Formats: sequence, structure tokens, C-alpha cells
Amino acid sequence: MSARLGILLAEQKVTLAKQVTKAAFAFCMALVFLNSFLLYVFRNGIIRLFTQDSNVMEECESIWHLVVVFILLDGLFGVQSGLCRALSHQFWMSIVIFVNLWIFGLPTIWVVAWYYEGGLLGIWMSMPAIYTVLNACMFVIWYSKDWERYSKLIQETGSVPNEPFDLSPI
Repeated sequence: MSARLGILLAEQKVTLAKQVTKAAFAFCMALVFLNSFLLYVFRNGIIRLFTQDSNVMEECESIWHLVVVFILLDGLFGVQSGLCRALSHQFWMSIVIFVNLWIFGLPTIWVVAWYYEGGLLGIWMSMPAIYTVLNACMFVIWYSKDWERYSKLIQETGSVPNEPFDLSPI
């Protein structure tokens, strides 16, 4: 998707680029939903592949719904990171990932799991919340950009504009 999006923007086919993005986004998310659904449906068989210990199986069952939600959100993150790369926004993407996962996410998990004694369940309760914020930030990065202006800059310069400290909407 990233390569196709870059080619369409270079050809100044912004409307088609947006349509391809929407279609690819929908297709990828359908696969992510299918994957999450199948993981939930076949959870008992998957757990039994790794253990027969009833205590471990019970613990896995208690967090499985959160793991499935996390996998869904992680899939959304993967799709959005491809869009950010296609639009040459790796710098902002890296800032969002670092701040969200390391500055806020890791301390949140530590506080919930150990300070409030949430344990394994606390860790998995934190992960979907952290990835929801991460995905919201990623959405802002790629959705708020002026694709028309971006396409014109590609045409004028012959390359992808890469201005990491520019806070303008492109």
C-alpha cells in the first residue's frame, strides 16, 4: 500500500490515492478482524497447544478477550504505520511511538501491574488502552495532512518531502 500510495501521489492522482488508501485500509482491517475473531473462537485449542495445566489455562482464559482486543489494535497500528511511511512521516511516527509506549505506556503498565497489584490481568487491561491512544495519535498524523499540497511537492521536487520539524499540515 505504501508504494502504491507514493506512486499515485507523485502522479497527482490524490483522489485515487485516497480511494486506494480507504480500500486497502478496509481490506487490511477485515483481515485483522477475522484473525481476532478466529483467535477468540479457537482460544481453548490454542491454549491447549501450549499447556495442560488447569491453573495456566484458567489464567489464559481470564485475559484472552483482552489479548484479542490488543491484537485488533496492534493490527490497526500496523496499517496506520504503513500510511505514515507512505506519507514520509516516520519522524512523527517515531515520536508518537516513543512517547506513547515508553514515556506513558511502560510506566502505566508498571503502576497497574505492580503498584496496584493488577498482575497479568492488569498488564493486559493496560495494553488496549495504551494502543487506543497510540492509534488515535497515528490517525491524526496521516489524516490531518494536506494530500493535495503533498502531491504537488512531490511533483515539484521529484522526491518525497521530508521536513521532520515542520509542524505545518503537510
